[in-house]
Amino acid sequence: MTKTLLDHPGAETFLREFQEEHLSEVEFLLQQRRRLLHGPGAHWTDAEEPETRLARHLAAMRASTEVALGCAREAVASGDDGQFLAGLHVLASLAPHEASIDMLLLSREAALEEVLPAWTEALALALHSEVAECCTRALADGRPQVRAAAATLLGHRREGDPPRLMLLLEDEDGSVRGAAALALARLGHRPALPSIETLLAHSPPEQAEPLARAALLLGSRRALTFCRQFCNSSHPPPALPRLLALAGNAQDLPVLHRLSARPSFAEASLEALGLLGLSAAVPELMSHLEAEDPRHRQSAASALGLLSGAGPGLKVRVVAMEDEEEGHEREQWSTDPRAWRQWWEVHGHRLDGGQRWRHGRRFTLEGCLEELKDPHSPLTVRSRAALELVIHSGRLLDFEPDWPVLRQRESLTRWHTGGGRAGPLTA
Repeated sequence: MTKTLLDHPGAETFLREFQEEHLSEVEFLLQQRRRLLHGPGAHWTDAEEPETRLARHLAAMRASTEVALGCAREAVASGDDGQFLAGLHVLASLAPHEASIDMLLLSREAALEEVLPAWTEALALALHSEVAECCTRALADGRPQVRAAAATLLGHRREGDPPRLMLLLEDEDGSVRGAAALALARLGHRPALPSIETLLAHSPPEQAEPLARAALLLGSRRALTFCRQFCNSSHPPPALPRLLALAGNAQDLPVLHRLSARPSFAEASLEALGLLGLSAAVPELMSHLEAEDPRHRQSAASALGLLSGAGPGLKVRVVAMEDEEEGHEREQWSTDPRAWRQWWEVHGHRLDGGQRWRHGRRFTLEGCLEELKDPHSPLTVRSRAALELVIHSGRLLDFEPDWPVLRQRESLTRWHTGGGRAGPLTA
């Protein structure tokens, strides 16, 4: 009679310890990947190495699926935050039917707001063909937070079923309608545009930004008009000036100037002036370098830097913020008014008043692609560049800045060469 290693009396203990080691590595690699994608000073392209290792550990766990799932269930039920995320990611990658939000709440005995962010993060990255089904079931959940998260996941993964998402445009909750609109836009479902534009026309200001962004992504000609109307109102939504700047032109400069004079909108409108990239905004931005509020001064300096691409003499090293890694230093634009005036006197003539400028160069689609490909570009910059690329090209970009690195590269290559859409995330 032939025996295998699995017949050994200690095989069960060995397999469990083996899978616990894999689970521990999954936890470490997820944390490392997050740091490389979101951390200050990190290179997003460096996330490819932990992603490759993560895939290998999950493949090894599939070789003993039941033991691996047992370890993952325990991590989900009683582990700390890192173990919880790792266990949930393993469940989503090996057995998505066990990763429903209700099963998590039951096994962990936690409040919804405690588990929903980890659920979203784990399922966004999981490579399994049944994850989409798990998210689709959640579209019918009785809690609006879950419906919105499920719609966001389906759009992010490019796996949503447009007819199901279209139903959510009639949801009673505004956040769900906004999430569904963005999911449909990410899927490139242009038949949804009339419904989204109608919602935008009748929604309260606080619900306008995701609807306007979705409409712009789908090539709406009316969305920019709505953005202008909201920004000209007495109480514009805080996120709308930025969107107006990304999609607008010189005629939007006066409204952004007016908003910058209102303290509660100064930071958002100063950022927007930098994004609009017109040299006519420079005097206004320079005036805010002498504002009382240091946040306004820094917003003005950052906007000037984004527009001008000024040399290293206008950048300074600063210590880490409270929420950043201890001992880390970062570079930021100087808020010294004299230094900026001197720079402008020497170099300002190069910035033609009729053009948009970005980093001291004329704004182009190629410049957006460069920002998306640059290993030094942080996640916020790449998110903005992706949005601009779609708005100004009129072409869908099948891309998310926190997708696996290989998928990001493939999508950017496909867009650059005029190829088709990327496929969904599957194992």
